[in-house]
Amino acid sequence: MNSMPGHLEALRDDSLRRAPSAEEIRRLESWLAGHPEQRAQWESDLQVGQWLRELPDPPVSPGFVPKIMAALDRPSAAGSRRLDLLSFWRLWLPPLRWAAASAAAAILLASAAFIGYRHHQSQTRVEIARSVAQISDFPLSLDLLSDFDVIRRLDPAAVPVDEELLAALQ
Repeated sequence: MNSMPGHLEALRDDSLRRAPSAEEIRRLESWLAGHPEQRAQWESDLQVGQWLRELPDPPVSPGFVPKIMAALDRPSAAGSRRLDLLSFWRLWLPPLRWAAASAAAAILLASAAFIGYRHHQSQTRVEIARSVAQISDFPLSLDLLSDFDVIRRLDPAAVPVDEELLAALQ
């Protein structure tokens, strides 16, 4: 089956609501000259469109206009304040969501930082306790201090003095 150009597809749809123009009929006839197998389908479609356009308009139900007018008048009196409150919440709800999400993220970040700091403090205390335990296990004796006087009497010229270190320590 040959495919139809887009403007002819639109013409088929529009022919149910309006009669085709002379230009549209001319383009359709030129296309149908190359596709005679489609002529019967097109003629029936155009005839159905003609019949639908000839049908009378359906009558409007009784009370239609008063019902519509009453519905239009009703929200103007009572619904204006409600509409204002709704528009207020619609206006402020997205920024409030953003603010709540930002606050939750800040609380989460602060909690993580606090927990990390407390963990660091406890690890430092454990290391200090281990160091103190190792030093306390070291045997202190007075024999270590017996050579102190000999070392102190050594020639100061033999041992170079680091003036920068001395200045930094003072």
